[in-house]
Amino acid sequence: MYQRYIKKNGQELGPYWYHSFKTRDGKVKSVYLGSDEESAKLKLEQLRIERAELRREEDLKIARLEELKMKLRRPTDEKTQEELLAEMEEIKALLNLPN
Repeated sequence: MYQRYIKKNGQELGPYWYHSFKTRDGKVKSVYLGSDEESAKLKLEQLRIERAELRREEDLKIARLEELKMKLRRPTDEKTQEELLAEMEEIKALLNLPN
């Protein structure tokens, strides 16, 4: 957590509290937390909890996709057309693809 000051019309305004984090694709993002240090600390804790939940959900989706890939590698003569369509719909839902 760090603070920034802004100069506007010769006046220095702030402090404004920010937090930076690196995304999974390597980009650095900054999030504004507020101008009050105490509320900024609370927002930072909430942000960390939300990001952890998103990572868990993403990891579960990846694990489920790997499981479905293994199912799809079975010879197709053992599967019915309905099973294949159901598995493909499940993959689309996990990847948030349009139908």
